[in-house]
Amino acid sequence: MHIVVCEDDEAQTLVLKEYFREYQKENPYTKVSFFSSGEELLQKISELSTIHFAILDIELPGISGIELIDPLKSYFPHIVTVFITSHPQYIQDAFKVQGDQYLLKPVKSRKLFAVLKSLQHRYYTSHIQYVENERRLITIAYSDIVYAEFYRNLMTAHTADSEYTMEVAPKEMKQTLLKRGFIRAHQGFYVNPAHIKAIEHEIVICTNDMEVPVSHRERKNLIRKYTEKYASMIYKV
Repeated sequence: MHIVVCEDDEAQTLVLKEYFREYQKENPYTKVSFFSSGEELLQKISELSTIHFAILDIELPGISGIELIDPLKSYFPHIVTVFITSHPQYIQDAFKVQGDQYLLKPVKSRKLFAVLKSLQHRYYTSHIQYVENERRLITIAYSDIVYAEFYRNLMTAHTADSEYTMEVAPKEMKQTLLKRGFIRAHQGFYVNPAHIKAIEHEIVICTNDMEVPVSHRERKNLIRKYTEKYASMIYKV
């Protein structure tokens, strides 16, 4: 887990550093990087392999915390953001740019740790993580997966613009996908209903016109489950 903190107030930074030293005793695999301005963070962003959480002061000099959101998400689409501010009136602005949480100054350790615990749980239950080539950590949001294809102990997650193959425990992963709303289309194929465009006799048309095989046995169940979730479904008979 890599957390970046962007805060220009020296006193608040010292407090946060002390909090995170305490936090790392219970979470030793958490790395925390501090930056004093948005410009400094953006200059270093290409050197960072990944960022899971960003804790951003809204009122930074120059580039504000809110203005950092777009460039951060362009590099790390699944980043979780927490805004900190002395002024409650800025909170609405934070949520307009899809901030995940906020903290009012002075930040208290109990509140910070509670927010981190809550967001960590949400992050890890909504994403798949695996190590590629024994060195690169890959993070995929379940919501980005168009469909998943299984072969023995391998799963290939197909997204709109890429595909990722990883070793999994097939039985457990299939159950996880079903719990997250995926629908079995064929033996070894599980489709995300949010990406379905049309259901034909033998295939499901998905995002970017990706085609997923659907068996006669599974087709009726797929249509039923899809219509339960999306009343406006359009499919070809």
